[in-house]
Amino acid sequence: MARDLAEADGGRLEMLQTKPPVFGLFLSRTPVRKSLGGEDEPMIR
Repeated sequence: MARDLAEADGGRLEMLQTKPPVFGLFLSRTPVRKSLGGEDEPMIR
């Protein structure tokens, strides 16, 4: 399930080490959306 969620957003889940199991989650960086609305719209940073 974790792999499916990561891949849905363009990321990946990799097993980095088997004993003990260690996984790496790599996510794509998306550009910050510029606000086009008024003051009541939340700011995204």
